Amino acid sequence: MYMQCTYRWNGLASLWGFFEGMGLSPAMAEALAPQLAAPAGLLGCARGAVLQALQARLGRDQALGFDTAPEMVLQARSRGCANVHLVSNEQPVPAGLRFRTLIIATGVLDPLETHEAGALLGLLRDHLLPDGELWVLGWGRLGPHWVAARILGAGERLGVANRRLYELHAKVGSSSVPAMLHELALSGRDALIARLWLMAIERLVAAVARAEACTREAAAALLKGLAPEVQRRFHPAELADAARLAGLHPVRLHACEGPGVLRLVCRPRTPASLHNSHHFGMGRLP
Repeated sequence: MYMQCTYRWNGLASLWGFFEGMGLSPAMAEALAPQLAAPAGLLGCARGAVLQALQARLGRDQALGFDTAPEMVLQARSRGCANVHLVSNEQPVPAGLRFRTLIIATGVLDPLETHEAGALLGLLRDHLLPDGELWVLGWGRLGPHWVAARILGAGERLGVANRRLYELHAKVGSSSVPAMLHELALSGRDALIARLWLMAIERLVAAVARAEACTREAAAALLKGLAPEVQRRFHPAELADAARLAGLHPVRLHACEGPGVLRLVCRPRTPASLHNSHHFGMGRLP
């Protein structure tokens, strides 16, 4: 497990409104809804913003949500979502439930190494109907946020979630933006983009410091999670490898350029799919 990417989700529940427009957002759910086959399940439903949008389109009994954080589940129910289940890492979906579309929200796979993600996907595979699809979503190495992240030297396997950038985060407040740019040896356009990014981090730190109910631990988690630049960024092959480890067949890969999200569509592996197990279609969404 990549500890740089782990969060205390329960402690972030009261602050989750900041995140609901990022990654798998209600707007993206609305755009994807015509492609969804019910019944559908959402793993990592958080406070229910996306689940609420799905239930409005599919029906309250045709879209179910699952989360491991009790406070997230409580708030999802409070906003009017039905069929919200508190689950565990060992049993991410209650026994007996099966779906035609099962969605893994952005952020769920962030802390997991490939074999761990494969184990989770394997558990979820058993909850698919014979014609079901598993949608694996993760932040991709694309879009404007990835441009800023790459300039800041975040090209390691974990994308931006690496020790170098966390060292920079720790200096915010005790070191100036010009000093950090000098340390990074950046100039010209790269320095301008990095300056904007680092100034945004400073504003986040100041905002978190002013939040009376925000503990130091929650503040650190908020800093890691609020800006998309500091999320883990997946290469498509990482998602596909995890799917194959789980006995799934990657069928289509969509790059959602605006929010910078990858969506890998997988189906249970069949004898016919083994002949084409390393090839899947690539599409792009706005």
